[in-house]
Amino acid sequence: MAIGNFGSDLLQTIFPQDPQKAIHFYSKAQCYTPALQLAKEYGLDNELIHLALLSSPEDMIEAARYECACVYTEFIEIASTYVHAHAHMNKITTFKRL
Repeated sequence: MAIGNFGSDLLQTIFPQDPQKAIHFYSKAQCYTPALQLAKEYGLDNELIHLALLSSPEDMIEAARYECACVYTEFIEIASTYVHAHAHMNKITTFKRL
């Protein structure tokens, strides 16, 4: 069952400030793909996981890829913070030795 582009645009026009309501309407209509897209766009991870479990295997895989990419990005950001902090600490100890 598909709403199509017109329905998608209409829901985004009606609920521009509240994507959760649009996701709710997509879910009621069993149109999980656009609901998943909105959940990804607005970072609504709980809704994304719930919708993925209700949707097609292709949508499940896409949601899993998105979640893995988010976790990987967070890991890289944390790792770079530690690297910068370590480099800063090395500079401080180098100056103290001089």
